[in-house]
Amino acid sequence: MSRLRHAWITHAAKDYYVAAQLAEVLKRQRLRIGVDGTGRHAATLLSRERRAAISQSRVLVLLWSAAASQSRTVNVAWLAAFYEDRFIVPCVLDVTPLPPCLQTTVYLDLRRSSPHHWERLISAVRGAPNAANPIVHVVPRPPAALLRPLKPMMRIQQDICACWYRRDRAGMATLQRQLNGLITKHRLLSAPDPGLASFQGYHLMHT
Repeated sequence: MSRLRHAWITHAAKDYYVAAQLAEVLKRQRLRIGVDGTGRHAATLLSRERRAAISQSRVLVLLWSAAASQSRTVNVAWLAAFYEDRFIVPCVLDVTPLPPCLQTTVYLDLRRSSPHHWERLISAVRGAPNAANPIVHVVPRPPAALLRPLKPMMRIQQDICACWYRRDRAGMATLQRQLNGLITKHRLLSAPDPGLASFQGYHLMHT
């Protein structure tokens, strides 16, 4: 592990001068640093060369921006870091959201100048674990607009099941008409929502 670079910096060509500045700050701390290409040739490395560079570095410093999000070079680099089990330290340069699998990772916000940025970057590189970032799957809470029609539908569906156990066919038919009316109403009055659509599909498939 001691022969590895401390970090490899990947960036969009537009962000090269920020990358060069970060590299100089880290090198002054006697850290071994590599940077993707140069200002004019940031995308000239072959994929296998870039992957080798990442595998020979303990950390990938990812400079993230609108340009980086559209760069095949940058996206190949951070994906390769995951495959090579390398930790990614994201540094955001504008308001562009990080890739979904990195949105739960602590990142450095370089949008505003601060004397603490360099200290945090140095600490992040030195203290990064010897493994890839954990990927956390976040299940978003359904919006209130979706929950409002779903709750009464689910209650009626439960009541239908209760009637079925009691062999109450008349009660089932009455509840079914109510449920059909709610589904028709919300299907016509609101834009399709994946959660509501899946509920509708389940109901229509089983009735």
